[in-house]
Amino acid sequence: MRNVCMFVTLFWLSMSAAYAQVASLVAPNNNSFAGLEKNLLFHADKRFKVTLTGPVQVDVSRLFDGALDPFFGTAPSESNPMVVLVENLPLVHTQKKAYVGWTARYQGSSRFKIEGFETGANDWIILADVSNTSLNDYIAEARGTFSKLRYTFYNGIGAAGAIGLSELFFLHGEYVTAYDGLMVQYDRNNNVKMGSNALPTDLSVNGTITAKRVRVLQQGWADFVFEPDYKLPDLSEVESFIRQHGHLPEIPSAAVVQKEGVDLGDVSAKLLQKIEELTLYMIEQQKKMAVLSAENKEMKEKIEKLTR
Repeated sequence: MRNVCMFVTLFWLSMSAAYAQVASLVAPNNNSFAGLEKNLLFHADKRFKVTLTGPVQVDVSRLFDGALDPFFGTAPSESNPMVVLVENLPLVHTQKKAYVGWTARYQGSSRFKIEGFETGANDWIILADVSNTSLNDYIAEARGTFSKLRYTFYNGIGAAGAIGLSELFFLHGEYVTAYDGLMVQYDRNNNVKMGSNALPTDLSVNGTITAKRVRVLQQGWADFVFEPDYKLPDLSEVESFIRQHGHLPEIPSAAVVQKEGVDLGDVSAKLLQKIEELTLYMIEQQKKMAVLSAENKEMKEKIEKLTR
């Protein structure tokens, strides 16, 4: 019986140790192959508002690209720290657990502070305030609804206080699906998002699309302009419309385009319609010019006969 109890005790202790090992939290860092899957701040400089102040000036995209590639710059100080402010974060409460932090390959920070602007308290909450360390990575729990995060680095651990950060992160498992903002994402309706939090569309891209060719399958086209029963707008009416509205009939105004964008297929069809209408106007003008030319020639011949 004693042996059985000892076995159970040892088994329980080993299972507890194994569980503790599995449940332990490892900060995402340059020595780890995992840990940033649900980082809300992937490409934060393109998705949110990011402001960098202080002596260390660097392309902030390097702090949010997931590459864990460090930069090195002028050493910050207590009087002139490096501050990274991230604003316009989605207002989703971290009810269970979320984590903020940073990592560096080396030359981390010996004095730093991480704050979150909690919307419920309408004030900045200190999430971490650390001094006298030699850390190359750091992670801290963050509970609340944060619209902003502020990372302040006062000193680095490199020579003369230099600092070499490689990534800032906000791990938010209750809002972020794996690798949001870092790579192509499919939602449950198979819609694709790239660096965008736009409302559901088949494809939402926050940036420029470069392609060799773009094919738009359009249901309607503008060849109806050439149908015999098509009534070509009177040019005087077109002129009156332009004077009143500042754009062509059936073409969206600059204000509408700026607010709503344009459908490439629809606007291409409308522009073609105007080109076809312009072609018909030119044909009509050509016919009138031909008649006038013939009349002018006939008039010259009559005058020449009378003057002989």
